[in-house]
Amino acid sequence: TAATPTVIMGNTVNVIADTAANIASKPIGIVVAVPIAVMQTSSTVNINNAQITTSEDLVVRSMTDMQVSSIAAVQNLAGIGLGVSVSVVSSTATATLSPQSIVTVGRDLFVQSDVIDRNYTNATAYGDVSSKINIGVAVNVTDLNLLASVDGTANVTRNVNVTTKASKLPVEGQKGIAFPTFYNGVSASASIDPNASFGNPLDDLANAGI
Repeated sequence: TAATPTVIMGNTVNVIADTAANIASKPIGIVVAVPIAVMQTSSTVNINNAQITTSEDLVVRSMTDMQVSSIAAVQNLAGIGLGVSVSVVSSTATATLSPQSIVTVGRDLFVQSDVIDRNYTNATAYGDVSSKINIGVAVNVTDLNLLASVDGTANVTRNVNVTTKASKLPVEGQKGIAFPTFYNGVSASASIDPNASFGNPLDDLANAGI
């Protein structure tokens, strides 16, 4: 025989799994710098062998918020500078009403899985005019898996909302001591003159050690 189902009754019932992770790798090197940032996250809500009754809303939601910073800064020495920055991200968010679930909802049913992806991957190699080889390489691999589903029995008075959502937001940082800013995306650069402008006065101050 099947196990006795879990019975839940309430005005509004929220079943939520929330995962947040933050990783950063920011080496400053001479000749070579190779930061590798790897993150794997998983957030799962699976309503199985349960009976849920509400007089108002039922919310079944799985959320993952991940932030990855992989930054390489390399100074050329003996004519050679190599900066390689790599970030690898895998994230899963699942919100499911399984076949053995029975829900009776007085108002609206929400089944949602969502992922927030914050990623900044950057490589910079610089040296003086005698530099022979300066190379900057940045690589990002992102794998997002989202699932929201209703496989059980749902008796809903008003609306059934089954959604998945992936959002990309910047990584928050600052320039110098007191200048907040935001970073986003994948980029690489190589320069043969450490005194050249980076195109932004705040970056120039930061690279001058001010």
